Amino acid sequence: GLSVFDLTTQENQILDGLDPTIFTIEWFVNQLAVDNNVPIADPSNYTSNTTTGSDSVIAVVTDIAQSTTTFCSAQVILELIVHPLPTPVQPAIYELCDDVASGSDMDEFSIFDLRSRDDEITGGNADWIVSYHATEADAD
Repeated sequence: GLSVFDLTTQENQILDGLDPTIFTIEWFVNQLAVDNNVPIADPSNYTSNTTTGSDSVIAVVTDIAQSTTTFCSAQVILELIVHPLPTPVQPAIYELCDDVASGSDMDEFSIFDLRSRDDEITGGNADWIVSYHATEADAD
């Protein structure tokens, strides 16, 4: 249920076209923190503080161009959701006989359709995406 978020990646969406040179965004863990002006120290490296899989933070958008003494601001609540890591199913051994489609039925090669194993690997979960790599380094 815990993960590190870069909250700053959401600032363009929050500003929705407002000029970032005249609007600032500060991030807070809750309303009490807003009321006491205790912002998140590093919003680019924020660890959610719940084990339930979801959390929320508050972005306070302030118009700093109004005057040196009066600032208008608005709050936006951003929900943070941490999805559990997928637990793939180890597929059965995939064996084929030598075939002509690979060039010859005597070359000890066969063409494997790895995508045919996607449903088995995901356990039928359509929300997961399977990718295949020649080496672990390629996958990394």
